[in-house]
Amino acid sequence: MQTLYNEVKDILDSQVDETNDYLLEDVLSDLNQGGCESGFIGELIYYSDTERFYKRHEDEIESLLDELGYSRDHVCNGDFNLTHYMNNASWIAFEVTAQQFGE
Repeated sequence: MQTLYNEVKDILDSQVDETNDYLLEDVLSDLNQGGCESGFIGELIYYSDTERFYKRHEDEIESLLDELGYSRDHVCNGDFNLTHYMNNASWIAFEVTAQQFGE
């Protein structure tokens, strides 16, 4: 199974224009501006997408959220719902992992 890091890398790489007019730095800048919530990452738009992503990487996502000190209430903005939790946790994990490529 693909790791969280590798899947994020593959998704980011797929956003880069083959002509190199749109570089990884541009992808990261756009992601930083609007986040996954903006729909910029097409693989994580629908709840069904984020639920599959979460389930594939549940252990890594939970570990990351724990490292960040994020509780379930924090992830769900105080209104816990499992669907919203998996959605928001996936977005947080994707965005935090993506930041590693800009360092």
